[in-house]
Amino acid sequence: MTRSSVTAVLTGAFLSVALSAAADDKPAPHGLGLLAGRVSDDAAREKLKAGLADPRPEVRAAAVRVINVSGVGALVPAVVTALASETDRAVASEMIRFLIALDRPELDKAALDAVRRLGGAVHVVLADGLGRRANAAAQVPVLRGVGVGDDAWKIFDHLAPEARGATGKAPARLAGVQTASGFPPGYVMDAVRASGCKLDGFGRILGGEVTYGVDGRPRHVALMRRDGSKECFEAVRSLLVSALAPLGLAAQPEQKTLQLLSDRPEFMQCMDEVAAQPPFEERRLDWGEADQRDKIELPKKTRDLKPFYPEAVRIAGVQGVVILEGRIAPSGCVHHLALLRGVDTRLDLEAIRAVSGWGYSPPRLEGRPVPVIITITVNFKLSR
Repeated sequence: MTRSSVTAVLTGAFLSVALSAAADDKPAPHGLGLLAGRVSDDAAREKLKAGLADPRPEVRAAAVRVINVSGVGALVPAVVTALASETDRAVASEMIRFLIALDRPELDKAALDAVRRLGGAVHVVLADGLGRRANAAAQVPVLRGVGVGDDAWKIFDHLAPEARGATGKAPARLAGVQTASGFPPGYVMDAVRASGCKLDGFGRILGGEVTYGVDGRPRHVALMRRDGSKECFEAVRSLLVSALAPLGLAAQPEQKTLQLLSDRPEFMQCMDEVAAQPPFEERRLDWGEADQRDKIELPKKTRDLKPFYPEAVRIAGVQGVVILEGRIAPSGCVHHLALLRGVDTRLDLEAIRAVSGWGYSPPRLEGRPVPVIITITVNFKLSR
């Protein structure tokens, strides 16, 4: 008699060091994210314009993200005006990213003026935007002129390695299958609540195929089959339309990626938790080195969810090891997963579904909670 078994193992980890503590505020629903890709009338544009002047920074950031991904050219002057006096890092980052993506000299000037005023807190988004340009080498003096630091240069070099002389090195690319990420603070759960989506904790994997332009903005979204309520389907639609390419990861022209979302509340809440944190520098460490083991407290799994072996896959005799990259917040929650090596689409998605429900103890460096990147294997094995 054939039976199936599934094992999941934490196989390695990399350390990401946070530059500062995260905010943990949860804003009231404003629903601006539901307008993403659907700004077709004056009423919607006025709502976004009002959002730019809202006293809550999460609302201002959401308004800019929707303007960005929806291509609302009529509101560019309003964004420029708002940026001139914006002091919140997350909001200014959204504005700078939007204006730099438009690649117009007068908008570059407005963005650079803000960068000089705000300093290092927004350097990474400037480096990301300039690194995506076809003339990236010409942007090197611009970055030097504003005095960007190592973290910003790292982002730029990932996108345009040859711009500073790394001949023959390929840009860091978007993963073919990953969970959507990089939203403004509070954006994910706000879209869920505003849509009326009720998260039941089942852990459905929702998502779709997102086609990106070289500027990192979504060009087209083709949603997967509907699994769950129409309200949750609408929340997922708005989030995928809003999903800019992650900082430092290049998109090839018209590149298609499968962007996923787990409807587990803890996973979505963790995405918002991380969004509220300033950008952090990542250091990759070898866990096998004794001096690093002495300094690092490896996260221990505190919440487990066993993957399910789909019956059709089991009957077909398909088995193998799915390898995922998981990003863990300083609190220990999982907020991002990317497929490093797959076996079968059904098993790949099941592995992501299960791991999205995992939780860990806070990873620590010399006693201080830090974010980490871990490699996770999920073994789908048939035995007799």
